[in-house]
Amino acid sequence: MNNQEAFNKMAIHLMTQQEKSEYDEDDNDCPSCHYKHPVEPLMCTVGVLIPDEEYNITLEGNAVQYLVKVLKLSCLAGINERLLEDMQSLHDNSEVEDWKNKLLTLAILYGLDSTILDQFS
Repeated sequence: MNNQEAFNKMAIHLMTQQEKSEYDEDDNDCPSCHYKHPVEPLMCTVGVLIPDEEYNITLEGNAVQYLVKVLKLSCLAGINERLLEDMQSLHDNSEVEDWKNKLLTLAILYGLDSTILDQFS
């Protein structure tokens, strides 16, 4: 998968899901983001790129750099690591209502076509 294909898949996913993939494992009002939510059918930006056959619960809690550099997940091969980091940060640290503008900014930063976002208001 190249950067444009990854961006399109992640952007469509975020704009369609319109919700963070967060889970409060300890029930302490401090939810953490998950690649794939353990209860709800939610995924974070990078999680949508990880097929079920490559996913393992032990991926949770690890930054995308670990998935790329140490685990060398094949589904993330060929995608700019910094783009993945920025997309993960967008999901984890931005308000849902800011996602579209931030996606547009990332498209410009990485020289990607953002027309996929035109279908979302």
